[in-house]
Amino acid sequence: MARRGAHWPGGQVKYSDLAIATALTLRAVFRLALRQTEGLIGSIMQLLGLDLAVPDHSTLSRRATLLH
Repeated sequence: MARRGAHWPGGQVKYSDLAIATALTLRAVFRLALRQTEGLIGSIMQLLGLDLAVPDHSTLSRRATLLH
């Protein structure tokens, strides 16, 4: 199971704009819902053997409005 991102003051998890943009690009290309996008990224990380943080669907939704 992938660990969550680095915690910053206030208990917030921070992901780079590039990470969010990449997730949203995959969402658009494959026409996925946000929860499906979260699962796809998690599966890709697991297949690659990477223990990287995966943004959850609510983070993707919130950050999508900030990036556009």
